[in-house]
Amino acid sequence: MPIIGNLPNNLQNGTTADASQVMADFNFIVNQVNANANPTGTLTAPSGTTMAFQQASAPLGWTAQTNAIYLDAFMRSVTPSAFSGSGGTVGAGNLILGPISGDGHVLSVAEMPAHAHTDSGHVHGTTENPHTHPGPGGASFYTNAASGANYGGGGTSFAIAAATGGATTSLTVNSSTANLQNTGGGGAHSHTLTANCKYVDQIVAVKS
Repeated sequence: MPIIGNLPNNLQNGTTADASQVMADFNFIVNQVNANANPTGTLTAPSGTTMAFQQASAPLGWTAQTNAIYLDAFMRSVTPSAFSGSGGTVGAGNLILGPISGDGHVLSVAEMPAHAHTDSGHVHGTTENPHTHPGPGGASFYTNAASGANYGGGGTSFAIAAATGGATTSLTVNSSTANLQNTGGGGAHSHTLTANCKYVDQIVAVKS
């Protein structure tokens, strides 16, 4: 696209022209340059063009976007038919820097690590009632009598007991139980990620 275009007065060599024609062409050139050329240091683009700049302020001829949708936001590449302008609610800094908390999760039995439970040990108590073994009726037997006599009998003879009377014991083993200890509440747990990713800031500006 030409900046100046066609001059209003086409002056040719060998023709006579007055000052008004020359000034008309000159003013036309000045106006076209001012309207279509860019000053030194400006970025050329059609009016309304939006671009990102990695700097704190917009270039000359551009206006920085200050709407809240541009604050702490990612840039997404889409096709023209999918263009929606903006979306989402979570700021980019929350994901880039963190912390990010995951949803709670309760472990299933299959997800638990293999482990064992041990018994801390236990004892069985016993109970035994006192008892005696008497000698058979009419027989003589050795005793530990305190009087000094160590046996008794009739006349000059005595009989040795062949066996003592039978008796039973009431010894029993008390029952006991083993207790395997466990702990835990069975509640859900979550994991927190602090990414702290590196980043560079950008602004968005529109061409005036």
